[in-house]
Amino acid sequence: MIPMNNIDGVIDIMEHQIAPNKYLFGIQLFTRHLGKSVANDAYLKIFETASKLDMPIWLHPVFDDRKPDNNIVFS
Repeated sequence: MIPMNNIDGVIDIMEHQIAPNKYLFGIQLFTRHLGKSVANDAYLKIFETASKLDMPIWLHPVFDDRKPDNNIVFS
């Protein structure tokens, strides 16, 4: 799980702690954080970095009234 409230910190963790460690394989993201969907442009840099590093992302669904499509997608 990464700290979604600090994107630059997330990128640093991905590049310098996760990628070089043979025992860590990827990151986990909640589908909503700080009132935003994980698809929000604010988080694009995380996906670009994961792609560059060939790093998998596991999505943890957040079920609430603000994002009802999660109930369909992740159920």
